[in-house]
Amino acid sequence: MICILSLFITQAFSWVNHNLTRSPLTAIDLAVDDLALQIRTFTGQDKRVSTRDFVIIDIDDYSISQLGRVQLWPRMYDAQVIRNISAGTPKVMLIDALYTEADTLPGAYVQLLTDRGFGQAADIVSAMSTDHILAEAIQQAGNVILGMFDKSADFTDDEREYALRAEQLLPRISGNRRSAFGYYQRSVPVLPSLAFAENARAMGLLKVNPDPDGTVRSYTLLQQSPFLTGESTSDHIRLIPSFILPAALNFLGLNDEDVRTSNTGIYLGPDIRIPVNPRAEFSINWLGSGEDFRCISFYNVWSGQVPKEFFNDKIVFIGSSAAGLEDLKNTPVNQVMPGVEVHATALYNLLNESWLRRIDDTGLMWLLAGFVLFSTALFLFLPQWQALIAVFLLIVLQFFGYVLMIVPELKILLPLSTVVTLTISSFTLSLVYRNATEGREKRQLKLAFSSYVSPQIVDELIETGRDPQLGGSENEISAFFSDIEAFSRISEKLSAPQLVELMNEYLDAMTSIITEERGTLDKYIGDAIVAFFGAPLKVEDHALRSCIAACRMMQAESDLRLKWQETKRGWPPEILKLRTRIGINSGMAVTGNMGSSKRFNYTMMGDTVNLAARCESAAKQYGISALVSESTRDAAIKAGDDCVFRRLDRVTVVGRSTAVELYELAGLRAKVTKQQLSCIEAYEKGFEAYLQQSWETAVSCFEQALELEKSPELNPSALMLRRCAQLQKEPPGSDWDGVFNLKSK
Repeated sequence: MICILSLFITQAFSWVNHNLTRSPLTAIDLAVDDLALQIRTFTGQDKRVSTRDFVIIDIDDYSISQLGRVQLWPRMYDAQVIRNISAGTPKVMLIDALYTEADTLPGAYVQLLTDRGFGQAADIVSAMSTDHILAEAIQQAGNVILGMFDKSADFTDDEREYALRAEQLLPRISGNRRSAFGYYQRSVPVLPSLAFAENARAMGLLKVNPDPDGTVRSYTLLQQSPFLTGESTSDHIRLIPSFILPAALNFLGLNDEDVRTSNTGIYLGPDIRIPVNPRAEFSINWLGSGEDFRCISFYNVWSGQVPKEFFNDKIVFIGSSAAGLEDLKNTPVNQVMPGVEVHATALYNLLNESWLRRIDDTGLMWLLAGFVLFSTALFLFLPQWQALIAVFLLIVLQFFGYVLMIVPELKILLPLSTVVTLTISSFTLSLVYRNATEGREKRQLKLAFSSYVSPQIVDELIETGRDPQLGGSENEISAFFSDIEAFSRISEKLSAPQLVELMNEYLDAMTSIITEERGTLDKYIGDAIVAFFGAPLKVEDHALRSCIAACRMMQAESDLRLKWQETKRGWPPEILKLRTRIGINSGMAVTGNMGSSKRFNYTMMGDTVNLAARCESAAKQYGISALVSESTRDAAIKAGDDCVFRRLDRVTVVGRSTAVELYELAGLRAKVTKQQLSCIEAYEKGFEAYLQQSWETAVSCFEQALELEKSPELNPSALMLRRCAQLQKEPPGSDWDGVFNLKSK
């Protein structure tokens, strides 16, 4: 759908662009095409001829300074140049000049001579014409092609004889009437004077049709004229060739009959197909900055300074670069180029089949379809910020690829603005689609995870684009277990509504703390809470956060008891003694969605999880609220100094043979009292003595710690005193490492 909509938007832009009188997109396309042609050095157009095979005889300012105003030159000057060139046997000569009028002085000169006393003034004026000399030179050369133009006037009855002569003298080229429907239509072609036209090899229209901005980018090969009706039929129409077409036929050894027209182009013989637009124009492949045609001053040829051998087998053009003769054209590669050089470049393209090919509508549509599939897939696959970079890089790549490769190397022209428009529309629609669909997916993901993951983690999951799926991965986490001590006795005293109300308030407070500390809720098991820190997104300080969460939960539990004293009056007094035990262990564990394909939970598995559960149950034996493993304590201290720990014991737990160091999580450092710190100091001194089997010292320290313990009944100091007494009665061996075996879960 994105691809189809992108193509539709692009085509709509193109349609609007083509129907605007002054289209900004067309102007951009033409400017880019011109730039691609300007930066080339060599074009490599030498299939049949090279630039060295072309010679331009230039009526330049120097020639005018030596021979006078061109309008006053006798035709014998042109004749002399033609003779000097033809002596070198060139392949063809093309004269970019109009010989439509006789080379005679106006009648006013006859009257002027008569008034001055000259006899036979009319004969004198007539004798000054040198048309016959030029006609003779053209005839003797035998390979001269002349130019003509057309006048913007309707055909009149007085021109019937002129029409008959034109039909006889012009090349007999005809084309399919349907394919030639869009060709330029010329009213009345104006031929050279009869003496020249009859002796020339052929004639062609000199008309060059610039683009609306005045720049010449294409060359017209054939044009139609209602003037030539003598050989037209219902299927075919007589056509007027351009100035260079007869020269191309002459060079290729073809006749007028070898020219055919069709909807796909203009054919010269069986092998050459020229791709043209509906107006019979092909795009000119201009020379690079390192290429040019040889130009020789008209005066130098006229005066015989150029040896005749120089013109052997050359294609010779005669034209003008003088500004006063107004035959200068604006082209993509040169703002001021003589018209004769435009004709020479077009013929050079024609003979080498090196014209530029403008991609047709069908080819463009296939190109756009392929590109929009690629770009849309790219924009949908990449993250949004990368897609934004990609669209910028694609446009840059399109521009430089077009300017540096497609035009100069592949010789293909296409509307770059259309491709860029397609890129932008594809990106925009992909962005809209992603925002719409990802918004829905994000809401689904948030709904799936928000019940057991903090909002911050949900947002991060959404940003990373990770979807919940069956399966897991191994991650370093801190497993967290909590349980209410003696909850069975409490629940026996409560009615079902009371129990639900109590647990909802308790679990809501505890779960909020877990999620605030970036923890992930695994499950509720009755009154127990199972959670973990460090997944699904990696959290570097997961151990510290789990410990902070435990401390906050103990404080929240104390606050709840105070609140319940006021709000739960009449309830069983056991709820005021509610106490939670917590166990935490850090290490590698498998986390992920586990279960069946139809129903699964995001949970954790592994030995790390089992030890955390054992820590929670062991806390009861020591009479403390929170017990953590050595790995959790070390990782928490490494991440920060927020928590206070007491080295508690070295034990083996049920299901594990490896000893583990256990630590009490005493609380947040900011809230731990001096009494607690003194208790911890005395206890840890006693524990060191205990490990060294210094029982008297150990007992002394534990007794000091016992006086400072918060719980006078069951506490770690009392437990260790009992254990020391037992070990004094039954001393362990010298290899004893202080490990105690916890036999109950």
